Amino acid sequence: DAGREGELIYRLVVEKAGGNNKLQYRLWANDLVITSLTQKWNTKKPLKEYDRLFDAAKGRQFADWLVGMNYSRLYSIGTKTRGLSVGRVQTPTLNLVVDRDLAIANWKRKHYKQVVCRWNGINLLLVNESGATSFEDMDPKVNVLCAEIQGKPGTATSVVEEKVKTGAPKLFDLLELQKEGNNKFGYSAAQTLVITQSLYEKKYVSYPRTDSKHLTEDMLPEVYDLLKKMASPQQLVNLYQGDKISVFNSKKVNDHYAIIPTLMKPGEDKISEHENRIYQLIVDRFIKAFGLPHFSHSTKITVESGEHKLIGSYSKVLEPGWKALLVSKKEVEIKNEPSRRIAEGDRGELKGSEIVRKEVTAPVPYTESTLLTAMKTCGKDVEESEVAKALKEKEGLGQSGTRASMIEILKKREYVVTKGKSIISTNRGRGLISIVHAKVKSPELTGEWEHKLKLIEEGEYSLGEFMGEIHSAVTMHCSGSSNMFDNVDISLLQKDGDKPIKCPKCGEKSMTINKGGGFCKNDPNCGYIIWRKQYGKVLSDAQLKKLIIVKKTGKISGLKLKGDKEYKAKLKVDKDFNIKLSFK
Repeated sequence: DAGREGELIYRLVVEKAGGNNKLQYRLWANDLVITSLTQKWNTKKPLKEYDRLFDAAKGRQFADWLVGMNYSRLYSIGTKTRGLSVGRVQTPTLNLVVDRDLAIANWKRKHYKQVVCRWNGINLLLVNESGATSFEDMDPKVNVLCAEIQGKPGTATSVVEEKVKTGAPKLFDLLELQKEGNNKFGYSAAQTLVITQSLYEKKYVSYPRTDSKHLTEDMLPEVYDLLKKMASPQQLVNLYQGDKISVFNSKKVNDHYAIIPTLMKPGEDKISEHENRIYQLIVDRFIKAFGLPHFSHSTKITVESGEHKLIGSYSKVLEPGWKALLVSKKEVEIKNEPSRRIAEGDRGELKGSEIVRKEVTAPVPYTESTLLTAMKTCGKDVEESEVAKALKEKEGLGQSGTRASMIEILKKREYVVTKGKSIISTNRGRGLISIVHAKVKSPELTGEWEHKLKLIEEGEYSLGEFMGEIHSAVTMHCSGSSNMFDNVDISLLQKDGDKPIKCPKCGEKSMTINKGGGFCKNDPNCGYIIWRKQYGKVLSDAQLKKLIIVKKTGKISGLKLKGDKEYKAKLKVDKDFNIKLSFK
């Protein structure tokens, strides 16, 4: 694998296999084109030349382990809450969701007004004193201004014309494919990855875990052969054919190139409906990426009427280019176009002036698509330039192949839930973020690490120095936590299944479940215990809860009385609150 994590996986496997003493060379290839592979084979290098890359990978691995393991234990033990999980990527990702939910909860509805009128077939907006087109909702001057311009003559004082070029969309990397799968079909990021992985294993698409939207320059001949097989004759008219366009850029291919179809086309009976949907997305994007540019003629107009100024714009398609490949004609329709070309000095009457009241757009919950984007682009507010640069180069939190699983982890740990397409933080998630140290829940930590790991790769910083800093930071954070958990509302942090339930003996809602069993906290009045291990069988949470709540379980296999003989029976709490077997 051509990358830091690939280097780590290889080295660990060879180390476990006892092969470190063998002579080893590194073949670094981003694609499987035979000419490229042959060239890479002839220029392979001794493995030791990649030792610094391995050091960076090892540093990342151990640092993540130290932070995740120690901080998860710190916050779990400190709050006496079972199973809290804290990590360099998952906690800042959760923080993104919590911040958005708080912004929504605290949002107050706001409105503004615009004054609109028609002039020579074009919509114009009245400009206020500060040069904007929006007015305060309660501004008393709006009604006066709207009446003043109605029926008045207006003269075009500025007409700016421009030929606008819009390039074709880029090829899919995993993130963009996951966003498209979520937007179009409601698939979670994890679902899209699983579906694409299946298509890859069936040899219908290229490797999916990629963060590149480009292809290597060596791939040009075979890719254009593939394009001619995938595109229809009508589509080929609006496509590049054989040119070295921006799609081909070896410098922008890191571990793997973009997701594209292969020469193997699936039959309808060989893939599922879900696979076919994702496959068609990949094929359509592959074709569009080679589309010729879309050109339009854009015109921006300033009209003056007395002391009032109004602005408007319109555009006209010159060459449809790649947009002609779209199925929907709505995407190439142009509105607000006059019947003739407008020039400076043109006059006309301002007609139909009216006030339009609009609401300021409120923040909306994250979807998987928008959360993936936020994970990739987070860190824009990081002030330290080197850290911000490292975050940008790393492309934010997580990697292309891990972001989806990170969202699934947040769901599994009950930090977030999905409602329709929306991702919402739970009380547990918000409670955790409220007590986690600011540095731990910020993407800045990832940026700092990436900056230093890059220096390790370049030989300007050592693995020992990096790990020393991580050890010191973790030790300082954990040892300085004596007052960190004062006044913490533990009920917010607990999973629903971990909250106290009714004790079968004293009847108080005071029994909690942990690894050992169910324990009544109503001391010294009760203190009743039901151990998790009964008759040689370790009960699941569900079985233990049923025994506590309804005082009996369903039939359980593998129970033992004496010796090795196993029984299938129910467990019951008898009148003396002892646990007995019931064979009825």
